[in-house]
Amino acid sequence: MIFSKFFNLSVNPFSETPDTKFYFQSDSHNKAQIKLLEALSQGKGILKLTGEVGTGKTTIARMVIRNYQKEANFALCLQPQLEGSELLFYLAEELGIIDNPKYRQASLLARFSNFLMDSAREKKRNIILIDEAQVMSLQAMETIRLLSNLECETQKLLQIVLIGQPELDEKLNSYEYRQINQRISGRIVLLPLDESECGAYIRHRLDVASGGNHIGFSPRSIKLIYKNSAGIPRLVNLYGQAILGYAEKLKKRYVEADLVKMVMRGEYLIKCAHYDSANLSANSGK
Repeated sequence: MIFSKFFNLSVNPFSETPDTKFYFQSDSHNKAQIKLLEALSQGKGILKLTGEVGTGKTTIARMVIRNYQKEANFALCLQPQLEGSELLFYLAEELGIIDNPKYRQASLLARFSNFLMDSAREKKRNIILIDEAQVMSLQAMETIRLLSNLECETQKLLQIVLIGQPELDEKLNSYEYRQINQRISGRIVLLPLDESECGAYIRHRLDVASGGNHIGFSPRSIKLIYKNSAGIPRLVNLYGQAILGYAEKLKKRYVEADLVKMVMRGEYLIKCAHYDSANLSANSGK
């Protein structure tokens, strides 16, 4: 990372990749994680976690896996566009049920059932988390409904978490999806950061990345970042990355509101290009 030495950063503090070591305990994120873990521990069948784009739903899913992995087998589905047997094969491979894609769907469902019964006897849960579930087709949802039917007399053998944007609610509320919608036993909503949490979120990520205090943000700069990001963590990360890049070029370790305003207007891109061109010309003349 270009500014790692200047700010003493070991990794990019504002990476877009979901990373549980950067998990920030906002009120909404903690509540969502607790509700999800409680619903899973109660053995509820199909759960739904929704939130706006970039609020951190995938990070919540990875936190649940990290905190619950000793008690359960997990399948995190990142390909919700798969349908029917393809989706079934994908989930079976993720859970470790099969390693051969040549099974017929009927026999695969039988293997699913036997695997889940064996897991229940061993007191091991099986949990499927499907990310970006708002893009799932009716056929894919029907596959999920069929899997949710696998149960014994005392408990659900498989728990499923549908994770998606608010469009998932619109889809599930439509007539065609009523069967799967009726089976959802837990509905959790993830909200953006509030203004007071935005500054704490930025500081937290910088601390995790460096463990030191090599850059600061003025209260007005935090307010501007919050206003432009609406508290969406992904947008805060995008702005944070751009701000650090610009601050490094200007050799500033304290971010003022004027610097943030230039980033928001995109002026830093032009200035950085001029800076790079000048350095290139200077170096070529040596």
